[in-house]
Amino acid sequence: MRAWLGIDTSNYVTSAALVGENGQVLYHGRQPLPVEHGALGLRQSDAVFCHIRQIPALMRCAFEDAGKVTLAGVGVSTQPRKTEGSYMPVFWAGKAVADGVASAAGVPIDYFSHQQGHIRAAEIGLQIPETYLGVHLSGGTTELLKICQQGYTAEILGATQDIAAGQWVDRTGVKLGLDFPAGRALETLACQTETAASFTVTVKGMDLFFSGAETQTKQAIEKGVAKEEIARGVFVSLGRALSKAIIRAHQATGLAYVLVAGGVSANQLVKTVVTERCAKMAKQLKVAFADPLYAGDNAVGIALLAKETRC
Repeated sequence: MRAWLGIDTSNYVTSAALVGENGQVLYHGRQPLPVEHGALGLRQSDAVFCHIRQIPALMRCAFEDAGKVTLAGVGVSTQPRKTEGSYMPVFWAGKAVADGVASAAGVPIDYFSHQQGHIRAAEIGLQIPETYLGVHLSGGTTELLKICQQGYTAEILGATQDIAAGQWVDRTGVKLGLDFPAGRALETLACQTETAASFTVTVKGMDLFFSGAETQTKQAIEKGVAKEEIARGVFVSLGRALSKAIIRAHQATGLAYVLVAGGVSANQLVKTVVTERCAKMAKQLKVAFADPLYAGDNAVGIALLAKETRC
């Protein structure tokens, strides 16, 4: 069986994947980068070193778990977004390995952005129109996009103008004593209450501003507001603001299909708020979310893009 290898080395996760001729996922491996308790992530130099240490084990597992396959091509993420000047050193750890594998195996290699991988992975199992609205919601990115599947181009319609949604989530979690990245643990806290603290996320047009809400969150922590209520408030407030931006994008473009991708899209509270508010305020909107298995940083979308580019 022919197979395509995907590699993604983001700021948070080392990932490798193999997909087969029919697009089936033969292997999907992820290894989070180690972050000390209380820290808000890693320096790029430390993250690169961690990727170099973690990639070999993932590569061994990929070909052991997938069984007997013939490598047909390699795909790798080399930048955050497919735009000029988009650059982070972490992606060059994956690129170095991918270039070496492709050269040794004598197979073609294709380069993609981390964002393209997120979007393609989010499409798995869904019937997607040729052009649609996408939301990339992750630790470092909050963007509202007009996506065309032909060439996987993404036009930015709106974005965060200060910190990303995921940064607000992670910073709140760390302040509450959780480990970074804090999304899952903060969601666990949020589900322990039905009461949500109120935070205001500013939305101007289709742009979002989270720094003010982060300041409100810090003040709530200092005042001794229950941590469960703070956690729930973060996700409910995020969902409300995101719904407002999505509805405005729908009104501006006429596009009625929305796909939410990225690690934060796996949060069930955000999903519930966005789905319910969009259904109430714009009934023709269809809002879909990435399968939680493929919502976080992963190489599955990169492997699929490599296959589809060549087949």
